[in-house]
Amino acid sequence: MKTPKFNVSVQDIPYAKEERIQRDVFSLESKRSSLFHRKEDGFMESVKQVEVELCYLQRELEIRKRRRLAHHDYAQKNLKNRSYGQRRYNKNTNNSDNRAKRR
Repeated sequence: MKTPKFNVSVQDIPYAKEERIQRDVFSLESKRSSLFHRKEDGFMESVKQVEVELCYLQRELEIRKRRRLAHHDYAQKNLKNRSYGQRRYNKNTNNSDNRAKRR
C-alpha cells in the first residue's frame, strides 16, 4: 500500500492553520467522491488512502474544537474566580497602604 500523500505533512498537521486543514478536508472529500463515481481498477485502494488522510485531518479539527471549548470553559471559571480574588486583593492592598501611611 502506498503511503498517504498529505497536503500538509503529518508532522506539521498540529501547526497548520485551521482554514488550510478545512480546505484539505473539503478537497479530499471531493476526491473520494470522484473516485467512487469513476470506479476504476483498484479504486478501493485509492479510496482507503484518501480516507486515512481524511481521518487524520478530521481528528485534528475535532481536537482543536474540544481544546477551544475547554479553554472557553476555563476562561469563564477563571474570570469568576478572578473577580472574587481581585476584590479581596484590592481590599488587602488598600489595608497595607493604610498601614504604611500610619507609620
